[in-house]
Amino acid sequence: MTTTLKDFLAEHPVDRKRVEAHKERVLAEVRAYRLRELREQAGLSEGCADRPGRSSSTGS
Repeated sequence: MTTTLKDFLAEHPVDRKRVEAHKERVLAEVRAYRLRELREQAGLSEGCADRPGRSSSTGS
């Protein structure tokens, strides 16, 4: 017997809040990954101390 999508969804309802929460987590990961790629391509690092004119937190 073939189950239609309509029948499957009737038996397994979708929790939209969980779907949206998962979607937000995944999109945040994608944005972070893309930002890292762009920084690497531009030769930038994430640390402010690595930028010219900035001192490290150790005070040296």
